[in-house]
Amino acid sequence: MKTINTTNYPMLRESGFSVVQVTPENIWQLESRVTKAYKQVFNASAWREWVKCANLCGYKATYEEAPTVCPECSGDIVDFYSDAEVSEAIWKVMNKSYYQILILLTEWEVGWFGWGWQDTLETINTEKLWLSQDKFRLLEAWLSQNTINPEWSFFYLSEVWIVPKYRKNWIWASITRLNYDTVTNQTPETDATIVRTSTGSPMYPIQQEIWSAVVFSYNDADNRIILSRKNS
Repeated sequence: MKTINTTNYPMLRESGFSVVQVTPENIWQLESRVTKAYKQVFNASAWREWVKCANLCGYKATYEEAPTVCPECSGDIVDFYSDAEVSEAIWKVMNKSYYQILILLTEWEVGWFGWGWQDTLETINTEKLWLSQDKFRLLEAWLSQNTINPEWSFFYLSEVWIVPKYRKNWIWASITRLNYDTVTNQTPETDATIVRTSTGSPMYPIQQEIWSAVVFSYNDADNRIILSRKNS
């Protein structure tokens, strides 16, 4: 497996964990563990996405709350994300021309994962930012004000997902920095990185240090914003 050098991240290095780059060559060894981590993260998040009603009535619940039948419509209860859906999401990223999937690998499981890919700003918006045409034009204007050309090649980095029992401050900081540094080191043809986050995220103070430019605010209840930074 291709491991990432953690020499410059002493707390991460001293933890004994490995940071591994997921590729088509090693995914068969890791897919079941990444899938399990994916489900654990969304179970513990504000979305509470472990199970849902098969009738799509809108009911969802955590692992701890999961009933045998839907309390709202008596429908069957199924996984919120099936193994096949998670696998499809992983392969969708790996089918990009330039992508990055990193995982924090402990002895038995995946403790963290994050992914991203290179594309045009317009495609990234369609797939992940979901801004209307008017708001997308506003994003382009805000990028230009921060001397970031909207016509550049961008690398979209997803939120960093950490399994609950590994949510320690030093992991948040180290893995967020390593995730960004690996992109800039391995994809020099990318002009800028972009990330969607929330000012309420525990990672936000660290993200502010890396992506100093707030280039868009959704002005929603989740306090979501978009950050961007030119690659040096």
